[in-house]
Amino acid sequence: MSERILEGKFYVTGETEGLLVKSERPISFWGGLDPAAGGIIDRRSDICGRNVAGKILAFPEGIGSSTTSAVLLESVMNSTNPLAIVNVTTEPILVSGALVAKELYGTKIPVMSIKQKDFDELEDGKKLFIDGDRGTVTAM
Repeated sequence: MSERILEGKFYVTGETEGLLVKSERPISFWGGLDPAAGGIIDRRSDICGRNVAGKILAFPEGIGSSTTSAVLLESVMNSTNPLAIVNVTTEPILVSGALVAKELYGTKIPVMSIKQKDFDELEDGKKLFIDGDRGTVTAM
């Protein structure tokens, strides 16, 4: 994908840039993300063994769990959280975790949803610039 600006809906704003770790499958933070190390530990995941700490994490949707926000917050406390999260369908419980991280710890984790066609064009390992105030993602 050459440089392109994607528009989406931001649930948590913020500005960041980083490398993309992209999963083609839904992710559960409960049992899927190791908040101590930042690694994806769900053996069924196509990105199992990858570390998302300090990266932008993209996955189509979450696998619902009321503990999603708690796991995200634990990763923030351990400094192993993703820089931002991009979905096609974003769960409210994930948004709650990012909002609490911003409020309690001052850690901004932009969370947004984009169209499926734009998600399909995202390339794992590429650099993204996220501007939650403008509502855009620039893929480089």
